[in-house]
Amino acid sequence: TPGFGSTKDILTQAAQGQLAASLKSADLILFVVDSTQAHITEAEKKLARTIRSLDKPTFLLLNKSDKTPVDTSHFRALGIEDTLSVSANHGEGIEELKILVAKNLPTSSSG
Repeated sequence: TPGFGSTKDILTQAAQGQLAASLKSADLILFVVDSTQAHITEAEKKLARTIRSLDKPTFLLLNKSDKTPVDTSHFRALGIEDTLSVSANHGEGIEELKILVAKNLPTSSSG
């Protein structure tokens, strides 16, 4: 993602506009954070506020769970209740993620 902070860079502004449009049109939001971070960034806080205001199914993915023997409770401050620890590198939590996504996407109507 392009990040979610203020910038004067035209390319970054365009990417942020695309991010906002994508969030509005999404059926489901997966907010991925690096679980090895000791603190939540201001950009993550701002993005979380924006996501919560959209009132869409949202899941916080704590990536790099294979490297996280530390406490990740500080991510609760983002206000996203549904969390899942994953390791994209090792495939941990990916099957659970697939099930979570399948259960929360709207069903398509054939016709």
